[in-house]
Order: sequence, then structure tokens, then C-alpha cells
Amino acid sequence: MTKLHWIKLIVLIAVPALGALYAYQFTGQAREIIEPFKPFRVLLGPVKASQEGLREAPIPGAIELRSPVTLVNFWATWCPPCVEEFPAMLELQRRLGDKGLEVVFVSVDENWADVGAFFEKHGLQVDSSRLYWDPDRSLTESWGSEKYPESYVVRRDGWAVEKIIGLQQWTRPAVLEYFENLTVKFADLGLDAKGQKQ
Repeated sequence: MTKLHWIKLIVLIAVPALGALYAYQFTGQAREIIEPFKPFRVLLGPVKASQEGLREAPIPGAIELRSPVTLVNFWATWCPPCVEEFPAMLELQRRLGDKGLEVVFVSVDENWADVGAFFEKHGLQVDSSRLYWDPDRSLTESWGSEKYPESYVVRRDGWAVEKIIGLQQWTRPAVLEYFENLTVKFADLGLDAKGQKQ
């Protein structure tokens, strides 16, 4: 067979095969399934919470849901996207903390000293009540997190209503508006008639 015959044979086989692949992909036959996020009641512990910022050894403690909306961020010092978005998350807390949003950070680093060194290196200030440590990743895995950073929007009544995967621009106007609207929407959720947390 000549070279021209080979080309014709390949075209005769390849064109129908590509057509079948196209039909498979765009006629609903593809098997890829995209599942929407399913809200779940979160497990709040066990994790380690920092006692006196980064100066003291961590102590056992569970995440507290004090605000209408808590953004729980699973991160690590060795994760470049986590490091990149950290300052913006702190700015999000600064802008909306008084309006009912609290951002908490759960480190999955194996060594707490790495967390302390990270904050010192970057000159970051985080309230110790918002720093947690999950070195064995038991909490992280119970929430279904596998990649970092991953953040969850959690209502005061303990329900995670959204999962946000990967690096985000947390101070974009649309993001600020979204969280501000959520704090209004969930302001009274999880409170009794006297305004006390249930």
C-alpha cells in the first residue's frame, strides 16, 4: 500500500470514530456525573485549638459557632494557594466580622511549630480563638476535604451549606455582598426566643 492509501484508510476510520465520540459527549450519553453539594451537620471536634496564639502548645478544643455564619478554612503552610489567599481571608474577617461573619482556620500541618513560623514569617495576626489544628486530619476527612485550601460556609445551627474549593479572591465586591447577605439571612437561625444560642 502506498502512503496515500494509508492516509485514506486512517481518515476513513478516524472521522467516524471522532463523530461517535462527539455524539457521546454532547447527547447526554457521557458517564461523568456532577453531584451538587449536599448540606450536612458538621462535626466540630476533636481538633486542637491554640491557647495563647502561637506561644503556647495547642489544647483540645472544638470549633465554636458563635456567629450567624462561620467560614471554616482547611489549609496548610506547605500549600501555596492557601498561603496566597490567607491575607484576603483575614481582610474578609476584618470587613464583615462586625456584621456576623467569623472566619476560622484549621491547619492540617503535622507540626504546630510550622504554623507558628508561618505567622511570624508573614507578620500575620489572627485571634487565637480562630486558630485550630488537625494534625491527623480526622476532622478534615470527616467533612470530606481532600485538597487544600477548602472552605465551608457553616450556619450557627451547625449545618454546612456550601463548600468552596481552591484559591478564592475573598475581597471581591460580589463575595463581600454574598457573605453580607448570608449573615442577614441566618441572623436569627439557631437562637431561642430570648436571642440566646440554642
